[in-house]
Amino acid sequence: MANGFGGLPSWARGGRASGAQNAGAPAPAFQGNPAFQNNPAFQGNPAFQNNPAFQGNPAFQGMQTPAPGPVPAVPDTEIWGDDTPVFHDQGSVVLSECGPQKRPNGETYFPRRIGNYEDVAWMRHCRQERQHILFFGPPGTGKSALSDASFPDGFEMLVCTADTTEADIVGGYIQDPSNPMTFLWANGPFLRSLERGVPFIIEEIALADPRVLSVVYPAMDGRSYVEVPSNPSLGKIPVPTGWNVVASYNPDVPGASMSDALLDRFDHNVEVTTDWDLAAGLGVDASIIRVAQDLDQRRRSGEIGWSPQLRSLLSYRDAAASFGHQYALSNLVSKTPKMYRPVVVSAIERVFPGKAAVRDKNGGSEPILLGLGPRYS
Repeated sequence: MANGFGGLPSWARGGRASGAQNAGAPAPAFQGNPAFQNNPAFQGNPAFQNNPAFQGNPAFQGMQTPAPGPVPAVPDTEIWGDDTPVFHDQGSVVLSECGPQKRPNGETYFPRRIGNYEDVAWMRHCRQERQHILFFGPPGTGKSALSDASFPDGFEMLVCTADTTEADIVGGYIQDPSNPMTFLWANGPFLRSLERGVPFIIEEIALADPRVLSVVYPAMDGRSYVEVPSNPSLGKIPVPTGWNVVASYNPDVPGASMSDALLDRFDHNVEVTTDWDLAAGLGVDASIIRVAQDLDQRRRSGEIGWSPQLRSLLSYRDAAASFGHQYALSNLVSKTPKMYRPVVVSAIERVFPGKAAVRDKNGGSEPILLGLGPRYS
């Protein structure tokens, strides 16, 4: 892998600093280290002889050609792309690939990698093992789509808000339509998922009060049954094989908060970001992908709190194909939260000059929004 150390292996890089940052500076990790002084991989290697990171470094000056010595073990991970780990060690779990999956809305889901595994196969394995999964990342990256693709027998879902109550989760009494004087118990999504033996999907879990969500804790803790204090007549409700919790949240949304007690109950914590190569493979224009990547870097650095992800890019693709690129660009600007619009417009203008903003009479600029114009005739 190309890097500032001219081909130095990941275990010797000691971080992601460039060679220029280390030029001429003694490196304690190398001084007197037999892994380098006795390693033929470094002797006579032009990647080291011609690299300023090593020239003038006393740790390497005067190195001869001694007998080979022990070579340190290579760690099990290195970096592909920007920051996604590839695991070179293989655990005991072996999963067969499931391949592309048809979602209930008719769209095709193309599996992605998680560690050494295909995500759909991994999701189904976690379900059978009753292991709970927490996804986090910006909206539109495919968190919900993965659940759609992974559980063809369905699931029960709760979308949380700051006003979510225990009744929204377990259920409550509702008026009998046939007899307004009586009330009937209606199970909520949590109890329905136990009844059906399907996963319980909780979206935007970080917006709900953790105290409200505590009603789910007994089932997540591995107990064989749950009880509902608000309706003792339900008795002990068994927790079946094939039930688990798959939750997701957007860490950038205002008010998002996860208690330690809730976080600790998830076996897997997974960041979900946009697969830019997949976007290109699905026909998204390369120029708008560059814009989205630029904005996503700014979002990750904290400069902005929103950037277009895969869902927005697919929407752009469809709008451009149907109504043209100017329409699609204006639509993208319009859907951008107003507080981040200047940054988004600037990024678009660098790639599509004159397509996202126009000069106003005061010498400034105005974003080109998608809107109704004068009477059509």
